Amino acid sequence: MKKSKLQQRILKDYYKTFPNQPIREVARTTSLHPSRVFRILNGHEMKLSEYELFESAILKKEDEKSHTDFFQLSRNCFQRLSINKINNLIEEMSFYLENESSQEIGVYA
Repeated sequence: MKKSKLQQRILKDYYKTFPNQPIREVARTTSLHPSRVFRILNGHEMKLSEYELFESAILKKEDEKSHTDFFQLSRNCFQRLSINKINNLIEEMSFYLENESSQEIGVYA
């Protein structure tokens, strides 16, 4: 069976995010039965709910990575930058946060 372009893309993205994961681990990560994962990986067409499970696993992992990267970068800034530069970063982050908050209020008004 031939995989759709969307199915090929999501599986490629999944394995880029979770390289070399065995079928049992894919099943655990996506909450799918291992035999269903096996069939999907061997070309059976995914259901919409299965696309969503794979996509959700990818997004969750990317979120974790971006949080980790942000906090590591923040820690490095505190260790290496002058207090003046740190204060500039704090002001800029506060500006973005206030700007984001005002945009949310505009959406609900």
